[in-house]
Amino acid sequence: MLGNFSTLTIDVGGKQEVVALNTRLTAAEFVAADQVLTGGSQSLKINAIGEAAGGNRLVAPIPGQVTAVQAKAGDAVTRGQVLVILEAMKTVFRLAAPADGVVAAVSCAAGETVQEGQVLVSFAEPDAA
Repeated sequence: MLGNFSTLTIDVGGKQEVVALNTRLTAAEFVAADQVLTGGSQSLKINAIGEAAGGNRLVAPIPGQVTAVQAKAGDAVTRGQVLVILEAMKTVFRLAAPADGVVAAVSCAAGETVQEGQVLVSFAEPDAA
């Protein structure tokens, strides 16, 4: 769960949908939920089983050090494929592609310190892939 929340209610054009939050959120889901809950905004597509789907960038969920980058611009990637490994607070985060797509740009390198919310990998728009 994220904080004390076990569900997320989404209002789309007056129609409300309730999505159960799993105890295992992806980094993208965690950052998006945190931004919304702290007064920011975030656009996030959710698939039928409550996972983040799509998105055109991968961001750091927490400040830390990039230990490995496993993709480069132009690479075709699949949903769930680990692209960046980040270490923070003695924890290893394996940041994965949120959807099948093509890497447009990699904005980090091994050994680099990154900040929370910093864009690490950008993906080409589906039309441009």
